[in-house]
Amino acid sequence: MSELVLLEKNNGVAVIRLNNPKTGNSLDYDMYISLRDKLKECEDNKEIRAIVVTGEGKNFSTGGDIRGFLDRIEKKTFITQEEAEIAADTGFMIRKCKKPTIAMVNHAAAGAGCSIACACDFRIVTPSSNFIMAFINVGLPGDTDGLYFLTRLVGVGRASDIMMTGRAVGGEEAYQMGLATRVVDEDALEVETMKMARKLSKMPGRALECQKALFNNYFYGMSEKAYAQDEAKYTVECSRSADFEEAVHAFIEKRRPVFGK
Repeated sequence: MSELVLLEKNNGVAVIRLNNPKTGNSLDYDMYISLRDKLKECEDNKEIRAIVVTGEGKNFSTGGDIRGFLDRIEKKTFITQEEAEIAADTGFMIRKCKKPTIAMVNHAAAGAGCSIACACDFRIVTPSSNFIMAFINVGLPGDTDGLYFLTRLVGVGRASDIMMTGRAVGGEEAYQMGLATRVVDEDALEVETMKMARKLSKMPGRALECQKALFNNYFYGMSEKAYAQDEAKYTVECSRSADFEEAVHAFIEKRRPVFGK
């Protein structure tokens, strides 16, 4: 079985690549753990000075594994508080990383994938990139700190629109609202992302670390433990709801869900 998360290192830049393209790089417990391990490896390695996060194949990450959710519904092995907190802790781990992080958003960053992109310092996109906080579409409030980071990036009004409607935000719109850092041509995504990563890798590392600490302490608030616990609690509660079950069945059956039945 191939590794769930790949790590490439080259001249001070690390590329962390989610590696389950057959499922759109969907995120589950094992993927979160592997991502965390790779991130810690990068943070502990003094030779790595900038980190790129992306997805193998067509998509950055399409979020949760819906077919996996169906299996858990049928077996009544629901999402646990511990699992939900692992997701939340992963988002904060990316945000608190002492080294600059860049999300290279190849096509879809949906659900938890969108949350991971929002946790990074920068997001490089193309016109065909899509940010979709799709949680509400499957009867969930959100995980991996997506609501928290999205609100910091675009404000409560725009975050409410994106979170509560579950609509897709394309690359150009994302740039206009401050969600994306830069929009580049389709065939230039990797080149431009790596150019930015190499530039950051040559900046004074300790000064960047101090800047990130100031951003996190004074503008993000970083009351992560309380947020993570509440997010996990609501995720667990909603994952046991009739709306969640209906949304999962509707997705598998390729039909529109009917909520509140």
